[in-house]
Amino acid sequence: PKPAIDIDWRDRSGRKRSTRRMRRSARLEAMREGGDSVETGAERVRQSRLRRPAKTQDVNTTFQLRTETTTPTKVRGPKGRAEKRGRKRRLLQSPCDIVGEDRDSKVGRRGKQKKKGGTNDDAKTTKTKSKPKTKKQKASARRKNSFSAQSILEANPSIIEKANQIAKILDFLYPDPPIPLNRLDSFTLLVAVMLSAQTTDGKVNQVTAELFRRCPNPEALAKIDYDKLLGIVRSVGLAPTKSKNLIKMSQMLLDEFQGAVPETMEGLQRLPGVGRKTASVVLAQAFNIPTLPVDTHIHRVALRWGLAPPKSNVVETEKMLSALFPKKSWGKVHLQLIYFGREWCQARQHSAKDCPICCWCNPNLRGKVEHSKIPSLEQIESMTPPKKASKQIILYSERHKALAEFHTALKR
Repeated sequence: PKPAIDIDWRDRSGRKRSTRRMRRSARLEAMREGGDSVETGAERVRQSRLRRPAKTQDVNTTFQLRTETTTPTKVRGPKGRAEKRGRKRRLLQSPCDIVGEDRDSKVGRRGKQKKKGGTNDDAKTTKTKSKPKTKKQKASARRKNSFSAQSILEANPSIIEKANQIAKILDFLYPDPPIPLNRLDSFTLLVAVMLSAQTTDGKVNQVTAELFRRCPNPEALAKIDYDKLLGIVRSVGLAPTKSKNLIKMSQMLLDEFQGAVPETMEGLQRLPGVGRKTASVVLAQAFNIPTLPVDTHIHRVALRWGLAPPKSNVVETEKMLSALFPKKSWGKVHLQLIYFGREWCQARQHSAKDCPICCWCNPNLRGKVEHSKIPSLEQIESMTPPKKASKQIILYSERHKALAEFHTALKR
């Protein structure tokens, strides 16, 4: 049987060796001497390794190995667990700390650096200017720069014919689409659009009825207390952030725009809480400037109908729709697509055969398509839209009634 040996073995650098390796070396040493015990052989191996000279005698031109035990610290992650266990790490001396005659000729672990047509000193003193590293663009950024709506339409002219047929159906269903949000002027429209993010238009109209009564202009909204404003708009999603942005926006209008809403995309996007979509809606509905903002409903129907390439983002969908529809009708098409997406082409429980556009536009959708031809206006009029997805969603027929009630309340 193998004898049990428990010797604290450490080599010349202070690192602890395993018992298995020590036992094997001791057994070989005992066999060479002949007749010595394993304990004596182990001690002889230990002493010989401690007396073993270093491979390189010049300490000034070589890296020195040092050990350092880290203290336990309250750091999370793999690094914290390593420090907590107190692992021993080897630290290499920096090349700048090397002293001796060969200091200028040593650069890191790679040794000497030679330059063509010169000596080693020239290579050390002469610094070559490296080319600046350019950051790699993400796939979405590269696709955004290379996206061209005109080239796609030239390669697929059938998309233009499809868009013309869709425009006829939308004009038949929604000849005069009103804006779903209640407003008094351009300022109140800006406030309503800012509140409509991540919530329904019906909920916004309930909130703005009290808000416009108290704060009909930027002066009143800039002076209102934050807690009072938060209490009015609390039922709207993201109410704390929207309340702060409304107060800052009103104050900025007074300070930089003399209390008037700017009529440019750049000026509107400077306001707190106003992005590209909000600015586009205000420009189209308040100042009649042609813009075609894309929201979740427009983006959904554009992809279903094949008006935009698959997996397109909102910006690419906006470029495609702007190229397909006439510029003077962008504001109207924006509202028509919203009403159609809410009423006919909903996100959930959508049936292609019951949709007046999906039944012929994209037969690959879920649901059996009974006819692939474009339905006539009489057939479209006989179709029944599906059930509303939410009570707070405002449809085309309901909006006209709600708008009449809103104007009647204003006269009172």
